[in-house]
Amino acid sequence: MEERYIPYKEAISIINKQESHFWDFKSASGGGKNVQEIASALANAEGGDFIVGIEDSKRCSGIDRWKGFATPEDANWVHQALVGEIDPPVPYELEYLWIEGREDFGACCLVSVQKSADVHKSAKGEVLQRRGAQSLKLTGGKIADLSLSKGARSYEDQSLDDYDTEELAEEPELQTFLAGYSPASTAEKFLKRQRLVTRKGGNATVAAAILYAEEPAAVVPKRCSVKIARYESTESAPDRKYLKGTPLTIDGPARLLIDRTLAAVSQMIEAVPVLGTDGMMSPVKYPPEALKEIIVNAVIHRDYNVSDDILISIFDNRVEVRSPGKLPGHMTRENLLSDRFARNPSTGYRDERNEGSKAQRANVRSGRECLRSSPGSHPIGPPRRIGPRIPEQQPRGDKQDRSIPYRN
Repeated sequence: MEERYIPYKEAISIINKQESHFWDFKSASGGGKNVQEIASALANAEGGDFIVGIEDSKRCSGIDRWKGFATPEDANWVHQALVGEIDPPVPYELEYLWIEGREDFGACCLVSVQKSADVHKSAKGEVLQRRGAQSLKLTGGKIADLSLSKGARSYEDQSLDDYDTEELAEEPELQTFLAGYSPASTAEKFLKRQRLVTRKGGNATVAAAILYAEEPAAVVPKRCSVKIARYESTESAPDRKYLKGTPLTIDGPARLLIDRTLAAVSQMIEAVPVLGTDGMMSPVKYPPEALKEIIVNAVIHRDYNVSDDILISIFDNRVEVRSPGKLPGHMTRENLLSDRFARNPSTGYRDERNEGSKAQRANVRSGRECLRSSPGSHPIGPPRRIGPRIPEQQPRGDKQDRSIPYRN
C-alpha cells in the first residue's frame, strides 16, 4: 500500500470523472457494506477501480467533494471489507492519494480490483455484478451463467517470451494512453497494476501486445490482423473470380487498428454505387456508429487463441465481418444482444478507457441500439436499410459471422 501526493489539477480531474462500468466513487462515511458491494461487483465483471473519500455530486461540488481520511489508519475498515467480508476475498491493490499542499482534505483510498476466476459474495451472501454504472444483484440462472463464464481463462493472459516491460513501456501508443490517464501513473506501475506484465520476469502479456504494440502481429505468435476484401458480387459465398484487387491487410494497436479499419471499410463502401430514389447512381451512405460497433466487437471480443485474421468482405449489397472464435462462455445467439460477457476483459477494459470523448462513446452506444433493433428498421437512405443477420448454420472456420445488408 502506497501513499502518493498528486497535484490539485489531477484531484479535480479525478472528481470530474464519470461513473461507469469500470469506475465508481464511495464516501468515506459510507461503511464497509458499500465497499463490499462495489468490489465484489467489479471482480464478478471485468474488474475496475473505485475511490473511497469522494462525496456524491448531489451533496457538494468541485474540490469540496474530496473528503478523505485524516490518516491511512482511519481507512483500515476498507481493507477489512475487501479481505474479511467478501467470500472469497477479491484480488485488489490499494494506494492513498493526498493533494499537494492540502493535507487537510485528507487521503482518498484508490482501489484497483482485478477480474477474478471466482464468484464473489458479499457478507449477506449476495452476488453482484457491475453493469454500466450500476452494481446489480444476480439470482438463480444468472449466477450459474456467471460461474460457467468464470471457468474460462483467456488467451490474452498468456505471457510473451520475447516482449518485456522495458520494450512495452516505450511503445508510442502506451505513452499516448498514459498522457490522458487519471490518476497519473508511470508506464511500469500501470502495467504491473493492470496485470499486463508478469510479476516474475516482467514479460508482457498477449493483451498488452494487442493494445499497445506498434505491430502486434510481429509480437503475438498467432495471426491477429484485419483483412479487407472487396467482391464485385451479390453472391451468398465469396468467389475469387469476383475479387477486386488484392485484399488489404491492416495492423496496429487495438485503438488504431479499429480506426484504420473503419476508415478503409468506409472508403470501400462509399465506392459502391447504388441506385437512388431519383434514378441516379450514388455512393452508399452508411451509419458510421453501427459499422464502428461491429468492428470494435470483432477486434475486442475475437478469440486470439485462434491463429487467424478478422476478415471483412465487402459485397455489392452487404458487408460481412468474420471474427475468429465461437461465442464465449454462456453466450448464445438468443442472448447475444441482452447479456454481457467479455472473452478478453483486459483488452476490452483498456480499450473502453481509450475510446476518448463522450461523443465517441455515444456513437458506439447508438450502434448497439441499431444492432438490437429488428432487421430493416434503420434506413440508410431510401430504400436501403440496415439490420443484423446472424447465420442459421454454425459459422465456417470456427468464426463468428455478422452480415449487414445495404438494402432490403
